[in-house]
Amino acid sequence: MDKEIKERENENTTQVSLLGRKYQSVFITSFLSERGDRPKNNGYVSYIELDNFGCWVVVDGDNGGIFKDKIAPYIGESIIESFIANPTIDKREIEKMLLSIHKKYRNMQSEEVNIEDDYSTCSIAMFVTDYAVATFASVGNARYGVLRNHKLVKKSNDDTLAYLQYEAGNILYDEIRFRKDKNIFTKRFGADRSIKINVSDIFVLRPNDRVLLYTQGAWENLDEEDIELISERAERPGKFIGNLVNKMKRNCFLSLGNYAFCGIYINRPLDVPAPPESSISKLKTQISKNKNSLKKKILVILALLILIGGGVPAYQKIKLNNQINSIEKEIAFTLEKGKAEIQEKEYAGAITNYQKIKDLYIELETYKEVPDERLKEIDSILEEVQILNRVQTLSKQGEDNLESYKFKEAVKAYEEAILTLGNISLEKNTKEILSQQLEVSKKLSEVQEIKIKADELYNYQSKNSKTRKAKQKEAIDLYKNIAPIYKEYNKNIIYDEIIEKINKYEEENKPKPVTPKKQELKKVVKLPAYRGDREFKEFKYYTSLKSYENALKGANTPEKKEYLKGKIAMNKQLLVAVELELKGDEYLEKRKDSKKAKKYYEEALVENKKLANNDYMPKDRYNAIINRLENKLKKLK
Repeated sequence: MDKEIKERENENTTQVSLLGRKYQSVFITSFLSERGDRPKNNGYVSYIELDNFGCWVVVDGDNGGIFKDKIAPYIGESIIESFIANPTIDKREIEKMLLSIHKKYRNMQSEEVNIEDDYSTCSIAMFVTDYAVATFASVGNARYGVLRNHKLVKKSNDDTLAYLQYEAGNILYDEIRFRKDKNIFTKRFGADRSIKINVSDIFVLRPNDRVLLYTQGAWENLDEEDIELISERAERPGKFIGNLVNKMKRNCFLSLGNYAFCGIYINRPLDVPAPPESSISKLKTQISKNKNSLKKKILVILALLILIGGGVPAYQKIKLNNQINSIEKEIAFTLEKGKAEIQEKEYAGAITNYQKIKDLYIELETYKEVPDERLKEIDSILEEVQILNRVQTLSKQGEDNLESYKFKEAVKAYEEAILTLGNISLEKNTKEILSQQLEVSKKLSEVQEIKIKADELYNYQSKNSKTRKAKQKEAIDLYKNIAPIYKEYNKNIIYDEIIEKINKYEEENKPKPVTPKKQELKKVVKLPAYRGDREFKEFKYYTSLKSYENALKGANTPEKKEYLKGKIAMNKQLLVAVELELKGDEYLEKRKDSKKAKKYYEEALVENKKLANNDYMPKDRYNAIINRLENKLKKLK
């Protein structure tokens, strides 16, 4: 495996001054494409790093049609060739390039086949950069993602029916990978008569960003949590890709399809470029820096000739145009950076850049008229971004307070955030998210008040034992009401504390079982075997319970009645635990929800342990059940 994972670094310190932007940055690439359990590999990975632009692409042939084994390398090589001919990060140019390849390939297929069903199609994920900012493109179900601080901050959209179900809110994002309609495409590259390419806006790269391009065979066996966790543990891209492959293989339940990965570690991107220096400014710089007096005099004369030969008005016009062009270019660069920062929710940086834009427009007004509407627009955006920055700070305070169980403080933070947000237009979903978090905080705050009351009752001190027990019983009733709420919102520390108190109380106050005397037990042993005992041995717990209950109706001795009552109580308790374990199995096997499965297994373990010292529960059966549940929980960790 390791020898097949390719890793490349673009850094070449001996050529920094000679060859362009690539050599002033550090991008490290690792890639892998494998056939999995299939006879042929229909995937393709390639990239090119030019002096000032780079392009990375993965292509997944979507199995079928006349060119099914050839489409991926053909499309991949066509993209790289087109990019070399016209390197760019411009959104429209990239879209034009991909549409041109799509039309060319479709026309080629139309000459070979009669019906569209025989057309071969593919999925594409693409990353292009000028080593400072980037543009992403995708079509089909090949994916890209950007990890920043080991969290996915940007990812692609699939062109499938499954993804439409996710967008409609009918399924969770991670459920896409388990559905058959993840292969039913709404856009077919190279096959559909007309098609729209998904091309992103400009994305500003940061040091230590990580870009991942990957195909369906990879992501259908990985969830986002897997990717983020592996990113955190892998310092180099080769290790990152290798660990992703290992995790993918462990997660695979059925056969493994073709898969391809391409990981790019952006160790050192360039800053967003400043606007070019004007010719007059360059001449001034040359004069000031040149120590050779003769050369300096020549440069001064050249400058004077520009002034005299062209005339003062002409010189002023040139100077004015140069100043205007310089400011306008700087505005354009800063505006792109500001837009990208808003998109990435980096509002502090956006405030700095929009303030800079405002200052640049004020400077531009000394040379030409700037429309009032433009200044008002910048002021409006700046005002909204400042509000969003404050809201983001308050939201973070709310999150931190929730994490540290300061629920009242969380309520205050979220209420202030919603009030501050008002009705601004830049973030339409923010208010909804904040409102949801506020409701959670309020619920937990209310529950916390109940817990404080319950704690007081539980710890009540009195010489009168009846009063003390009554207070404790009241506390336990309150604990039982609020425990599920803490569990629902994953406040497991408080939940475990409450459950421990409940279990302790029930253990201390459970009625002592009436154990028959030795002589009486001997009599019970000699009794004929009940049908319930046989069914219990065969793991038929529901039918054994009914048999025990029916037998109790006809019991004619105190010994039989006592025995059957004990068996019934044990059987009922065991069924509570069994039903919880079965729910856990359902969530793990059918719904692929390991978190909920873990929750039910833990609850089943608690209920089973209540039978630890039960005289009517066979010890070997008890130990087998406990071992089984503990093994299930170990596998989920």
